[in-house]
Amino acid sequence: MVYPLEGIKVLDFSIAVAAPFGGTMLADMGAEVIKIERVQGEAQRLGLPAGMDDVLDTSVVEKMPDTASWMAFNRGKKDLAIDIRTEKGKEIIMKLAAEADVILQSFRPGVAERLGIGYEYIVKINPKVIYCSFSGYGESGPTSHRAGGDMWSQAMSGIVSLLGYPGGAPQMLPFPACDHVGGMLVAYAVMTALLVRERTGEGQALTVNNLDAALYLQFSGFAEYLTEGKMPYKAGRSYGAPPFGPFRAKDG
Repeated sequence: MVYPLEGIKVLDFSIAVAAPFGGTMLADMGAEVIKIERVQGEAQRLGLPAGMDDVLDTSVVEKMPDTASWMAFNRGKKDLAIDIRTEKGKEIIMKLAAEADVILQSFRPGVAERLGIGYEYIVKINPKVIYCSFSGYGESGPTSHRAGGDMWSQAMSGIVSLLGYPGGAPQMLPFPACDHVGGMLVAYAVMTALLVRERTGEGQALTVNNLDAALYLQFSGFAEYLTEGKMPYKAGRSYGAPPFGPFRAKDG
């Protein structure tokens, strides 16, 4: 069987859940995905809160087992531990980047540029590269500099206000739905850009963000409000379209 992305090489600098999931989807379709990871291992791998991986000694980290969630969102990838802040590390990265079809990163806006791996650096050595940047809130605007994630996207998009029963406190989805959709948008954007490059010979820079992913989950509610004036509301267990919904069956 020939996979659709066989022969495509992806350099994946992303961390956490959303963008790594996008990289994994590309790997599922046959792409060679090389995950670039800090020597200490990223927080998601270790099951640590963000930032804790900065303070632990490498000897401690080496004894910690990989988490199941990290393996799930990074399956099918090759892994390379590099300190990108060193000259040797930067040299290796640039050599890999020059041969990559796709670069995927999820640093906050401006961080990749400070590290010397931003789009304007990579495109000089690889003019046809597809460079996908994933962030919490996009590349511009008053919140673009903030770290983002599934919880914040659920809150800022209004999802938490729609869950539960009328009069109840805001609730979150019990799984990272926005991260999952964000990863799908990453894969969708990259594959579309690969098709454009095949037709035109040109690469491009892409931006995907987690808040947009959260809004994708609610577009029907927005459409109802804008066209009919219906405000979304808490509906408990109701599916919103009788007779659909969860009901106890006779056989349990």
